[in-house]
Amino acid sequence: MKPWYLLLWCFLWGCTAPAQQPDAREVTLYWDASLSMRQRDFGKEKAFLDRYFSAHPHWEVTLLPFSNAIRTRETFAIREGDWSALEGRLRQIRYDGGTSYAALPDYSNSGEMLLCTDGRQNLEEVSPVFNGKLTIVNSSAAYDPASLNLMTILNDADFVQLAAREASPAPEAAHRVYGKIYGEFADMQGIRLYVRGRESEAVGPNASGEYSIGAKAGEVLLVTIDGRLSAERKLGDTPHINLWLEDSGEIRLDEVVVTQSAAPSGEPSSIAGGQRNDAAVGFAVQSITEEQIADISSNAADAAQGKFSGVRLGQNDDLSQAEIRSKTSILSNNYGLVVIDGVPMAKSNSSSYASGATVKGTGFIDPKNIASITVLKSLAATNRFGSLGSNGAILITTKTAAGARAGVKKDLALLTDNLYDGKIRVSNAVLTTPYLRDLKNGKSVAEAYERYLEQRETYESDPAYFIDVFEYFKTAKHELALRILTNILDKEDAGLPELKSLLYKAREIGETSLEYQTARHIADQFPGAIQSYLDLALAHRALGNYQVALNLLLGIRDGSAAPELDFAPLYKSVDRELYQLANTQQAQLDLGKLPSQYRNAIRYNARIICEWNLPRAAFELQFVNPQKRFFTWKHNPSENHNRLRQEQELGFGLEEFEIFGEGVQGDWILNARYLGNGTAATPGPVFLRCRIEYNYGKPNQRAEERVIRMHEIGSESEVAKIHIE
Repeated sequence: MKPWYLLLWCFLWGCTAPAQQPDAREVTLYWDASLSMRQRDFGKEKAFLDRYFSAHPHWEVTLLPFSNAIRTRETFAIREGDWSALEGRLRQIRYDGGTSYAALPDYSNSGEMLLCTDGRQNLEEVSPVFNGKLTIVNSSAAYDPASLNLMTILNDADFVQLAAREASPAPEAAHRVYGKIYGEFADMQGIRLYVRGRESEAVGPNASGEYSIGAKAGEVLLVTIDGRLSAERKLGDTPHINLWLEDSGEIRLDEVVVTQSAAPSGEPSSIAGGQRNDAAVGFAVQSITEEQIADISSNAADAAQGKFSGVRLGQNDDLSQAEIRSKTSILSNNYGLVVIDGVPMAKSNSSSYASGATVKGTGFIDPKNIASITVLKSLAATNRFGSLGSNGAILITTKTAAGARAGVKKDLALLTDNLYDGKIRVSNAVLTTPYLRDLKNGKSVAEAYERYLEQRETYESDPAYFIDVFEYFKTAKHELALRILTNILDKEDAGLPELKSLLYKAREIGETSLEYQTARHIADQFPGAIQSYLDLALAHRALGNYQVALNLLLGIRDGSAAPELDFAPLYKSVDRELYQLANTQQAQLDLGKLPSQYRNAIRYNARIICEWNLPRAAFELQFVNPQKRFFTWKHNPSENHNRLRQEQELGFGLEEFEIFGEGVQGDWILNARYLGNGTAATPGPVFLRCRIEYNYGKPNQRAEERVIRMHEIGSESEVAKIHIE
């Protein structure tokens, strides 16, 4: 028999214990806490949740705030519709970082789910499928309807639209052309752009040279300078068009034309049909030099392939069968003339009535002995070579002939006046900005983060802000630093230089998913920038999507990736990436469409790729060899005016260097000297990325990444030490 006091205790406990609650309904609340969700209408969401939680007396809520990743997992018990504790927590959430949905389905169950988001996913390429009943809620006017609609369909979900519906854009505003105007001038006030037939809608660029105008494919964009018509362009599918304004007022649109100067003397020169005065005629030509000829070229045709507009090789892919102009006849000869070191070759003949051998091959020409290739078209070739040049001419100058005329080309690293003193004058100035000084006043990581959230609205428009703050936090708390870095993708106004700096950082820290999403975002936003296609291919390779990367690289090389763009400045890099991909991942690739030359063996002790995020950046790269000799590569308007203009028009900024041969073993040094970021029209920080691929083309190849921020004009920095074994 139990003691009486035990029975009394049981009786009293039963009277005072709370009654057993009926089963509570479970709901998972996914709360988008990314940077863009600062624009949410919390009042409308609160009204929705008031109604939602009043539909049932008891709830068990799992709260999952997320941005680039899920931040925390918290639970709340709601009784009799009172969700004030949960509301208080939601009001405390800070909005920071990009948006990823990838991990959300891992926390789904058979219960109910609420996903409160604007659909602006920018860190993944997934449309998640949840296990349970999903309701999607949006209260932000700046939302992604396509993303939200797709999730609604895939999950058979309910979609609650709380945002005010925006008016549909006018037809003329649905298509826009945008870009930037560059040049050597004080202001943009005299420049006007308009679409032919709509002069009243003319626009001008802002103080930074940026412009945007309503236009669509097939229309003609006109540019005037001080009321004078300077250029016109029929628009294609690419909405991003950069313009370059010369001092003379001439404006060029996405095109570079090299003009060969006429000989200064009035002496006659010999041509195929007699003699003529060279001083009386200038020729519009296209030329390439040995630097633009890929190392993997196995013949002269490979050296010229894809580098000249309007030039098509014949069935045998031989230069002697090149058609430089449109076919004039189906019976007569349409092949161009090939001239080697000033001596015209016998012409191949395309005529079906030709007698004897119709193909005069150029296979005997060693591409490694080619100093330059020049194409003359139509009248220019006829003026120089008479009737033999009526179909155009291809002029090949060999290094043998060029060396005989101009002497042996010097090795810059062996000059007699460039002895390296070993004392690089590196600036001791530490990057100091008002926002970094403020963060350093924080006594802990948590306090510094609170200071960051308070100062962010003031500084987030600075293109260097999120990069600099990432660097500040990355050692103390990498996860937090990465969230801050991803804010760049969530910004509505992030420009190409800022996105490029994010791409460099993603590569440097090995965040391949972030690298891919950034490269994809750049390609979507700036389809007229040729390097965006190469960056996207390399991002696919980093993710292991080797076939996609190979196909895109081939598309760049043959122009099919974007037929309206000129990819020629990237051919050297693309060729090497194709070679590297084909020879390292061949077991996982379909190489059926890969030209045979990319399977040749190419090896360097080191391949060095340098990139910069601002095309107008002025700097110098100094390479010091083990013998303490150096050479300097300069990137500034006074040294490379045409190069910088082409970078801005076409949208690229990279250069490659190689170390190979005898006597290169030892320690090399790569230094950089910062000279400024260009003109006031291109503000922003300059980031320099350097990738060093040791033992390129060999089984033991390895790579290192370096990214430096050049911020003090005149400062010198050691970018990398390169040890060649």
